[in-house]
Amino acid sequence: MILTIIFISLFFSAFFSGMEIAFFSSNKLKIALDRESGTRSEKIIYNFLNNQSSFITTMLIGNNIALVIYGLFMAQLLNKPLSNIIQNQVLIAFCEIVLSSILVLIIAEFIPKAIFSTLSNRMLKVFAIPAFLMYRVLTPIVYIVTSLSSFVLTILGINYSERKINFNRLDLDDYLEKHYNENQEEINPEVEILKNALDFSKIMVRDCMIPRTDIISMDVDGNMDDLKESFFKSGHSKIIIYKNSIDTILGYVHSYELFKKPTQIKDMLLPISFVPESMRVQKVLDQLLKDRRSIAVVLDEYGGTSGIICLEDIVEQLFGEIHDEHDIEDKVEKKISENKIKLSAKIKVSYLNEKYNLNLPDSSEYETLGGLILSSISKMPEKNQEIEIGNYIFLVTKVNDNFIEEVILILNHK
Repeated sequence: MILTIIFISLFFSAFFSGMEIAFFSSNKLKIALDRESGTRSEKIIYNFLNNQSSFITTMLIGNNIALVIYGLFMAQLLNKPLSNIIQNQVLIAFCEIVLSSILVLIIAEFIPKAIFSTLSNRMLKVFAIPAFLMYRVLTPIVYIVTSLSSFVLTILGINYSERKINFNRLDLDDYLEKHYNENQEEINPEVEILKNALDFSKIMVRDCMIPRTDIISMDVDGNMDDLKESFFKSGHSKIIIYKNSIDTILGYVHSYELFKKPTQIKDMLLPISFVPESMRVQKVLDQLLKDRRSIAVVLDEYGGTSGIICLEDIVEQLFGEIHDEHDIEDKVEKKISENKIKLSAKIKVSYLNEKYNLNLPDSSEYETLGGLILSSISKMPEKNQEIEIGNYIFLVTKVNDNFIEEVILILNHK
């Protein structure tokens, strides 16, 4: 009988301790959103969120009652065997306290709190109804304790008001992360945008700039016919202008300036902003909007040109890829068979890993597929050359003198 009471009291102590830590560890936003599903458990937990002091008081009182009962019966259980070994009553009491405490800490504190804090929202949902029943049973005691507590706080001059449900950025970030990981196949566009917005402040310019090798540019002393041809061939509306070297950029020209029939490139030159590659995208956006410009030159640590960044590149970090005619032509991405994908070498490795669930090597030394291939073989590949990287084979189908244009990715070749 005594053992049964001890086990029951330990179980209730573990339950109350676990529910308390689960309540504090839970994602409040998820609880509020799950309430819309209409299940009784979720409504109960949401109501507890709006009456937090009552819930916590219930858990504390329940835990204390369980521990008192446990202590009384544990003392009875241990007293007789310890008396046969130890004659000193003080030492007996000390041993009872130590043994009882160890059992409580392991069974009623450490284990339940570890489980409930890890699976906080799930545990709250599972044990919502038992917690509500305990709340009803202990309501008179809870009312007395909360009233006395409020009275003492009033005497001390402390103004206490019931804390209502409150969401913070951590709740939102945690909810989106779990939702994103659990629903990779069906990501809601609004969820994707919200997740991008939370990550926006962490993105560096180097992560989304157009690299130096992809910049369409001309010397300021070039002739107008070459400029017109560059506009026509590239499909861009803006072309970067430099003096002698791409590291000394003067500004850019816009295609609409051609309607003014200028005779020299410098006559249609527009100012451009300069930002370091270590700058955060959010600050670049603020600077571009403040300067009323749509493009900036990205400088490396030595002051040389690392790349350029446009407003479109920044907006894509929030809303995803913004495709125009030029993007569609430039960035080929087409599945040509079950295990073959035709790809532009300009596509980012991280994008391919995420979209196709690949395991391509990622490094700070490169971002694109072309960079991965060049880093792997340390030279410019030839057309129709096959390059094996890990479990994948890349067939180079189009190559320029200075860069790789297109490849075919062959999956599951082993």
